[in-house]
Amino acid sequence: MKNTWKNTVSLTLVTAMILALGSCGKKGDYVHGKKGYYSQVDNGISSEVTKQGSGGCWGHAATSSILISSLVRDGKKLDFTPVDILKSVLTGHEEGWHYDLDVNVTPGKGSIVINSLSNGIGDSGYALVEAPIYSGSDENNEPYSFATREQIQEIIKTRGSVMAGISFGGANFYGSDHGYYTLYDDPAKKGDLHHEICLVGWDDYFPKEYFGAFLGKDLPKNDGAWLAKDSMGPDYANDGYFWISYDSNLVYDSLLYVSDKYSKILSYEGGCLDSIDTGDQNMAANVFHEKGKLAAVGTYVGIRNVLGNDYVLDPSATRIKIEVRDASMTEVLATKEAEFTYGGYYVIDLDSPLDVEDYSIVITYSSAIPVESEVPESHHGVYYVSGSEAGQSFILKDGKWIDMSDPSAKEIFGMEYTPNNVCIKALYLES
Repeated sequence: MKNTWKNTVSLTLVTAMILALGSCGKKGDYVHGKKGYYSQVDNGISSEVTKQGSGGCWGHAATSSILISSLVRDGKKLDFTPVDILKSVLTGHEEGWHYDLDVNVTPGKGSIVINSLSNGIGDSGYALVEAPIYSGSDENNEPYSFATREQIQEIIKTRGSVMAGISFGGANFYGSDHGYYTLYDDPAKKGDLHHEICLVGWDDYFPKEYFGAFLGKDLPKNDGAWLAKDSMGPDYANDGYFWISYDSNLVYDSLLYVSDKYSKILSYEGGCLDSIDTGDQNMAANVFHEKGKLAAVGTYVGIRNVLGNDYVLDPSATRIKIEVRDASMTEVLATKEAEFTYGGYYVIDLDSPLDVEDYSIVITYSSAIPVESEVPESHHGVYYVSGSEAGQSFILKDGKWIDMSDPSAKEIFGMEYTPNNVCIKALYLES
């Protein structure tokens, strides 16, 4: 398995091409019905339409997902901008993704956001606490989705805005004579998914003829479309929004939900870039030394493999057992079990906060163990920093705890790269 930065491109030319098409700025002649139609915007659940410039679509989509998810669930308006998220992801932590600010392109993707924001969003006091992942890649790096269209619709209505990956290559993308901006990208063309947007609504009866009939383009076979929020500015498309045919080449990526409930996050890693399957219990531990009130544990579930920055997930393996133990990893102080519908990153609250100082968090995974790995390559000025020290992270192998800083860990677990620390985080409350 080789960790490389995959499927990221500069959108400079694409952006210029799209903006050259002009803006409708008005609603079309099709009238949405009450049945099979929902829009977060119509329901007063929306955030500012921002303009990305060259690259950075992933940061803008992540910001929209965070802001809208907070409005949907908590009725709470947060004060984040895409710049806050971009800086937090690319320069915000000692370990993780870093960015050469002299480079004019900001490549990235949803998994990079999840990895970084799980360690906190700058100095805001907010941290990512839920990031279910609705799509993944198979062993041939082919994308696929775990959630059905109906499930994503329910998630948008009750949970927040879902990030999605789309392609412009070879797509029918324009302002139509019906007054709607629309996208249809034929899946048979297998265009690279290189742009991130947010899904904020849908219409099951949106006419298929609105996807290029007047241009003589190939049409979708079915009616129906997603309402998408883009990051090309409010003067683009229909006030910054457009419609994507249900038949398009598209994957549902993730949803991001944050909280300011926790006062501190202890972590030894910058994100999940690899995984280890021991062939046995898949039991791992982090040892922490900080006095305080431990309230929750953060980790990744359902990970089967990581290809580059794309997760290979197993939705049937999302059960975990969390044990808070003493520093020697022998005496159990508290236990918590959890299971999730989708793989991804989650923060799990303990049944009650626990006063701690020197202790360990031991997790048994039904999936592979999420670990941080080396990423020796850089891409467009983006590079990754990782490392581990003795006594921080351990994985149980053949009845023995293996320290992940051990130079032989790579050979013990049969990995191509040095695995470094296990992705387990400790979240505290104010004492």
